[in-house]
Amino acid sequence: MQTCRAQIVTTISIAGAASAIIREEHAVARRYVSDDVIGYEDLDDYGGWRQVPEYGTVWFPHVTVVGWAPYRYGHWAMDFAVGWTWVDDAPWGFAPFHMAAG
Repeated sequence: MQTCRAQIVTTISIAGAASAIIREEHAVARRYVSDDVIGYEDLDDYGGWRQVPEYGTVWFPHVTVVGWAPYRYGHWAMDFAVGWTWVDDAPWGFAPFHMAAG
């Protein structure tokens, strides 16, 4: 029974890893954002890309709360590797708002 469970867990882990690789390889965000940016693949799940004459291609979230504005919902936290950094409450918030201020 233990061996069977281990095989199932291993199969699920491999399938999950393969899914993540496929997701990254097909991410539209890779056209516009370096894949060095942590969380870039979340942008495709939660938003889209649009041409804006003044700025070029920009990303926008599909859903926001009423009254949403950048840096309104979240908090600043100390990251000892980079200093103060914004931690956004939105599941897509890391890539567009991650920055250090210090």
